[in-house]
Formats: sequence, structure tokens, C-alpha cells
Amino acid sequence: MARRRWSVNLYGERREIAKRWPDGSYQCPWCSGPVMRALALCGNPACEANPATTRETADKWRAAQAAREAEARERERIVAIRARMREPMTQDA
Repeated sequence: MARRRWSVNLYGERREIAKRWPDGSYQCPWCSGPVMRALALCGNPACEANPATTRETADKWRAAQAAREAEARERERIVAIRARMREPMTQDA
């Protein structure tokens, strides 16, 4: 049996399988979950590479992830602004 080099999600995007174990199992490049050689497909119900996952569900996951990332960027921006506000003002000569 040939070893899979790539894993494809339901959007047709592919990622290289980077971590393998001697028994042929590997770490899913999408969710980092273990994939047993006998299954050959990710069994994690919360993974885009699981064949049972619907596109609608994955779209919701991606939207939620994008919202979390946008919130984190906004928090970082606010922290940077507050830090600048605490800096002493310098008077130009």
C-alpha cells in the first residue's frame, strides 16, 4: 500500500502529511488528530478532511474562526493604542 503524501479537505485544498508513525498512521494536517492507517481518512467529526463533514458546517467553522481572528487583531490594536497613550508626551523644541 502506497503511503499518502497529501490530505485533501472538502474544499479540494491539500496539505502535506508531515508527521508519520512507523505503523503507517499519521497526523492529520488539518486538525492534528491521529489517522490510523486502516482508516486512511480523518475520523475527527470537527475536521474539514473528514468525509462526513458537510460544506455548510465547514463554512460555519471558517466564519467563526475568521471572527475569532478579527477579534484578536482588534484586541492587539487596542492594547497597542493604550500603550502609546501611557507613554509620556514629548515636547518638540
